[in-house]
Amino acid sequence: MTVESQGESAKIMLDARNRTGDFLNAYQIEANIISPNGEAQSVTFTQTAPGRYESEFIPKEQGIYLIRFSGTTDTGSDSASFAETTGWALSYSPEYQRIDPNPDLLLRLSAFTNGQVASPRPADVFTHHLRSTRASQPIAPWLLLIAALLLPIDIAARRLILTTQDLSRAREWLTQKLSTRRVIPTQPAQTNPQMEALFNAKNRVRENIEPAQEKIIEAPVLPKERRDNVSNVEETQNAPKPEQIASTTSALLARKKNLRK
Repeated sequence: MTVESQGESAKIMLDARNRTGDFLNAYQIEANIISPNGEAQSVTFTQTAPGRYESEFIPKEQGIYLIRFSGTTDTGSDSASFAETTGWALSYSPEYQRIDPNPDLLLRLSAFTNGQVASPRPADVFTHHLRSTRASQPIAPWLLLIAALLLPIDIAARRLILTTQDLSRAREWLTQKLSTRRVIPTQPAQTNPQMEALFNAKNRVRENIEPAQEKIIEAPVLPKERRDNVSNVEETQNAPKPEQIASTTSALLARKKNLRK
């Protein structure tokens, strides 16, 4: 078996002979080819000459390929079938086998890409005289986003009618809300000394009255005749005397004259 690389494919040629050296003709030969990564592909051979069979396959990566041959025939002889396993190594990609220069291909590539072929001087390879290229970026997504954001504003501008009064009401409402949220610090009230003295006197009188009210004992209920007698006695006892009435009247008149002055 021999394998020849032909571009991206490989050609397999198999010479089949028996033990005595005679050609094995009219055989149906197939082969399973296992690549280095474990993938398998099957190929079928065709007879091109006495005892020679050929086929092709595509090697996809570098490494060792295992090839398993199997052939059968309907001639009825002793060597009606055979099988054999062999290997083949692909050390480099087929493109690296082309080491001859190809100026015509370089000229076509330079014309197709608007370039030029370098001069024989090696220093010209590093000359920076190529024109810069421009790149474009689609702005359709940004335009769609802006349109989606402006759509509610456009609808509001066409459907709603806003006047200056509405704006002033909104401003007043906003000002009122802000003013209610402000916290105004409370200042202690300035007290008048005279008013403070009156409040103190009132508190003292209240303190004296409350204990006296607590000490009041409910008097027993008396018959009506006795209650009338007791009330008459109390009225006579509590009635003010003439000297007290005169002194009180004179005191009030003196107080009135002082206030007038």
